[in-house]
Amino acid sequence: MIRNIYIVFVVVVLMLFHMDVNAQDASKDIRVMVRGDFLTMEDTPCMENGNTLVPMRDIFESLDAYLIWDNKSQSITAFKGKKTIKLKVGSRAASVNGNDFPLDIPVKVIGGRTMVPLRFVAEVLGAQVEWDDEDRIIKIESGKEATGNSSGNILNYGFAAQEGEYTYISVIGKGLYRISKDGQEKEKILGDEVININVIDGWIYFTYPEDHLSKGERGLLYKMTTKGENITKLTAFAVQSVHIIGDWIYYINSEDSKLYKVRIDGKGMESIYDKNPIGSFTVSDGWIYFKEQYDNALYKIRTNGSDKKFLCKGLGLDARIVAEGNWVYYDSYGNIDGVCKVDIDGKEQQQIIFEVVDSYNVDNGYVYYNDSFNNLYKVRSDGGSKVKVGSNIDLDINIACNWIYYKNWDSKDNDGKDYRIKSDSTLKQKVIMDGPFIDLKVNYLSDKPTPNPITLPSHESKKSNLSTREVAREKDAVAYIKTFDENGNPIAFGSGFNIDSTGVIVTNFGILKGAASIKCTLANNLTFDVKYILNYNPVRDIAILQLSDADNLPAAKLGLRLKQNWEKKLLLLAILWNFTTLFQQGISAVLEIY
Repeated sequence: MIRNIYIVFVVVVLMLFHMDVNAQDASKDIRVMVRGDFLTMEDTPCMENGNTLVPMRDIFESLDAYLIWDNKSQSITAFKGKKTIKLKVGSRAASVNGNDFPLDIPVKVIGGRTMVPLRFVAEVLGAQVEWDDEDRIIKIESGKEATGNSSGNILNYGFAAQEGEYTYISVIGKGLYRISKDGQEKEKILGDEVININVIDGWIYFTYPEDHLSKGERGLLYKMTTKGENITKLTAFAVQSVHIIGDWIYYINSEDSKLYKVRIDGKGMESIYDKNPIGSFTVSDGWIYFKEQYDNALYKIRTNGSDKKFLCKGLGLDARIVAEGNWVYYDSYGNIDGVCKVDIDGKEQQQIIFEVVDSYNVDNGYVYYNDSFNNLYKVRSDGGSKVKVGSNIDLDINIACNWIYYKNWDSKDNDGKDYRIKSDSTLKQKVIMDGPFIDLKVNYLSDKPTPNPITLPSHESKKSNLSTREVAREKDAVAYIKTFDENGNPIAFGSGFNIDSTGVIVTNFGILKGAASIKCTLANNLTFDVKYILNYNPVRDIAILQLSDADNLPAAKLGLRLKQNWEKKLLLLAILWNFTTLFQQGISAVLEIY
């Protein structure tokens, strides 16, 4: 008898304990995670009969739907893509594109908030819903939205955009064209040059650049069909950095430098972030990644303006932002030289390029960038496998259909200033709209993975200055330098001097920009190819070159103090390039060694 009473007692205790645990679990607030982070909502979600109700506006807008609330009829109309969803308070039916669907629980007003059934709303908007019973978390993931152009292209002014196997490109002096991947098909769309090109659902969105003939049209946002018809003005003010994701156009308003969005049909224009002016931004998977103009921090915020989160510091004032996959890239010009990346949660930060970058783009796991010499490289997104793609490639680069498009603004060629090079560097072409594209030779200097520190030979000298006669004795070490583009056309010339018997030439950094090849001629009329650039300092305008197959060359004798800090102590006052004649006339260059 006592044993039976004991068993009953244990069972009752266990039942009470289980009931208490369930009560604690039931009292735990339900949390909703959308696109990887918890969603901040106006009110706490609630559960009825196994169905979760959430605040109407929070869930719709976090999934990029456009919402209209009719207070008179107590009804909701939401738009996303080609879907129109209608819900009404108290109704157990919803309408999707005119078709009725039953609801497990009706829309309700609770505490003054309109609450909607979460699972139905998320799934009808194309998202996947998962319930974590242990932690009482509802996880919602949405697929990738269609984009009008890549994040990296818009960073580089968006003068080219890919749609399928075709590229839309704005050509200098010609206008906007649609070309096939092989360049055989060419169709003129618009007679004016444009930027911020986005192509989506049969429409082209664009702005006119700052040098557009009509001042009143510069920077305004327009759209037209892919046939160049029905040109429509979308804004009455200038905009920058136009990103189109799904149904929405995101941009910076040039008047106040604040971040805005508007639907592609022109409805729903609103400010997303108006606290401070925006310096740079990009959009990816429901999040906007941005930096403020006068801050060095990177933040992310939902496309509806909620849930601002800090990711990292270390951005330069003019940092440019690109997003691809689970990483956000930014250049740190003005802070630390190079390109860095941080994961979308801000947990891991890594520098992947360690030199001055003029421009960069990210495509399919590779970072493409221009260095200070106008050389184009690509590296894996982890910073490995650096490969030279081309040279004499200036400033902004756009990528479409495995081609890298760029403009040579300094070209004197009457055929045009637009070029493209294959991302694997196997072919380079001049983009000609009045005839077939012209194949060009891909040629460039050999490259060292990273600049090497230089140890300069030195000789003791009690003098702080060299006399004219002493410099004249070193005339055989003076070099005449000439640079060439890929086609062998001369670009620039200058002078320098040799400091080592194996051919190490000190010269000015500025003359090397855009060079595909370099030749050096010494005073004894020996001419050598430059094998690679050993090191350089753009700020001090100095570079050091390594000659190819050079030995036993005359070298200038440098003072000991120059060896100790050569880039600061050397001041090249004048080395006149026509050295042979001038030395014979008794005129020499002067080197001052501090």
